[in-house]
Amino acid sequence: MANMAENMDRQYGRQYGLEQVFARLDSSGFNLIVGCVYIPPDSHPEVYKAHTSFVQQLTKRNPDTSLFLMGDYNLPRDDIRGDPDGWLASSTQGLAVIEDFSFLNLRQVNFTPNSLGSILDLVFTNLPDCEESIVVDYNGSLVDCDRYHPSVSVILDIEDVTYEQTNVPPSFNFKKADFSKLRSYLEHIDWSCICGLDLDNAVEVFYSVLFFAIMECVPTVSASTFNFPQWTSQELRNLIKLKRIAIRPLAI
Repeated sequence: MANMAENMDRQYGRQYGLEQVFARLDSSGFNLIVGCVYIPPDSHPEVYKAHTSFVQQLTKRNPDTSLFLMGDYNLPRDDIRGDPDGWLASSTQGLAVIEDFSFLNLRQVNFTPNSLGSILDLVFTNLPDCEESIVVDYNGSLVDCDRYHPSVSVILDIEDVTYEQTNVPPSFNFKKADFSKLRSYLEHIDWSCICGLDLDNAVEVFYSVLFFAIMECVPTVSASTFNFPQWTSQELRNLIKLKRIAIRPLAI
């Protein structure tokens, strides 16, 4: 992971107590989105829907990239393990996860229950041969173990990966944004959800909505790399170009 950190493109999303962070790891022949998630207990189904919708948007914008998600989903009444065909939802929250994640061909590979027999910490992935490449095991803990969250060791084994140099991440191209779609999206948002929130949480929700709208309506463009070091001035660049022109007739 340390060697791949230079190629990370982080994307953040937070809404209604939902905490999630994603990193895209790029190398030659291997692309992976790693996500860490926390959803508070007894959260509204819309919170789970916000998370699954965000993941769907990531897969839409990164079609050739695998997924590896892990975190505290707080679904004690639902049985989500193995293939989607075996997932059973007893709650509306769990149903929201099952409906969306099953279409992404995700498997849940953590089978370690807590002291009450439920699995709150879930590990989702669509990596091929994930049974061989991912090891999820209970290895004990350095401190007293939480009865609801047993310590879990997750090892992702990736072989024969050649790491590339850092590329400039893509940026939003607002000149080609679909402002009609953006305006329509913002006009139909029910902002009453922030009325009971304090200032910090209200601002957090506001920016989360704006970020989602931008992802939906604004295309991205890959930044061009510099032909000159960034510390060179325009005058120096012009002199270098003139020198190249001057010596061109002398080239053999």
